[in-house]
Formats: sequence, C-alpha cells, structure tokens
Amino acid sequence: MSYSYKILTITPTGLRVGGDDQTAQLSESLEEKSNELGKKGWEMVTAVPTLSHGGAVSKIMAIFKRSTSANKS
Repeated sequence: MSYSYKILTITPTGLRVGGDDQTAQLSESLEEKSNELGKKGWEMVTAVPTLSHGGAVSKIMAIFKRSTSANKS
C-alpha cells in the first residue's frame, strides 16, 4: 500500500507574552486541523513539539498520512 504524507506546523495565534501557557490554543488548533484533514482522508501519524521556550511548547509539528487511493485535496 502506498501513502501520501502531509506535515503541518501548528502555532498559536494572537499576541504572546513570555511565560504564557499555549496548551489550550495549540490543542484547539491541532484538533480543528486534524478534524478538517480527517474528513479528507488524512490520518494523524504523530505530533511532536518543535519549539519550546522556558519549558512551554509554542509550536507543534503534526504528520498526517493517507492512502494514495484516497480522494485528493
């Protein structure tokens, strides 16, 4: 079976202040994008933090895959 892969960088929107906890914003963005892509046949493989500052994650890289036989979007 063959797969196509899509890699997204999820970042919170709006003004950020050092030390702010971005967990809620990141999880909402990740959930929204995952559901949007899931409707198009994409399945999340993994999500990993890509940038942290002061112990808080401020960016997430999410990797999705789908069978090459799925509809293109």
